[in-house]
Amino acid sequence: LVDGFAEEEPKAVDRLRYFYCSNLPPRWLIARDLAKQLIQLGVVKSALDIFSDLQLWDDVIECLQMLGRHGEAERLVRDRLAVHETPALLCCLGDLTKDPEHYTHAWELSSRRSARAQRSLGLLYLRQGKYKECVEHLQLSLSVNSLQEKLWFTLGCAAMNIDDLPLAAQAFHRSVTLEYDHFEAWNNLASVHIRMKQKAKAHKILQESLRCNFEKWQIWHNFMLVSTDVGEFADLIQAVHRLADLNPKQLDNEVLKILTDAIVGNIPDARGTLGKQCSIVLGSLHF
Repeated sequence: LVDGFAEEEPKAVDRLRYFYCSNLPPRWLIARDLAKQLIQLGVVKSALDIFSDLQLWDDVIECLQMLGRHGEAERLVRDRLAVHETPALLCCLGDLTKDPEHYTHAWELSSRRSARAQRSLGLLYLRQGKYKECVEHLQLSLSVNSLQEKLWFTLGCAAMNIDDLPLAAQAFHRSVTLEYDHFEAWNNLASVHIRMKQKAKAHKILQESLRCNFEKWQIWHNFMLVSTDVGEFADLIQAVHRLADLNPKQLDNEVLKILTDAIVGNIPDARGTLGKQCSIVLGSLHF
């Protein structure tokens, strides 16, 4: 389609007859889409050539970074900054030099509206293990653009590292609101509620996590332990079943003893179901 713009046939007179009804996008837009598709296919060098022809410098810099040509990318950024300073270019320079001053400059240049500048600052501090500073900058980024689902997850992880559990719970909740099938966010949200002594809520959250990923033994292991703590014997038996299939080495003998004692003692679970009613299901387990 891109090459078709340069073809001599049909003549321009014939093409113009269909100009308004074809709604054909401009050549540069189609070429840019082609370059982005090439990047997804791993053909970064060809994408770089297209972006260079179109003078889309932000994309050119990104391609150079992907190719490991960081020195060339930095020279290009500085050359473009000498022509005109933009927050995006300053953020690119910050990515290349790991200097937080460039992100700060981009933030001020954008009149404090560049979500990327604060996001990059937060991620830089995250890599340095400065979680408190990381949280502050990620929150600023999300205050500008709250639709960054992956950044909500990162904020939740950073908040857990500084033991700000309410903030972590809020961040993971926003993450799964924007991306429901993010099972890791569901799992981390359950962990936060466990640390907040809210195991009944954690139990329901782990059920959502399992809906998103039925094959992860780590989630089933957590589900088994939490089901034991809240007295959900039916869910506990299901977790033991599944864990026996996925990773039997992770079965907990103490948990199995608690379940067996509950059945032998006919102890009711959280729903009022007597333990002996679970004996048939428990007897079908094979290890």
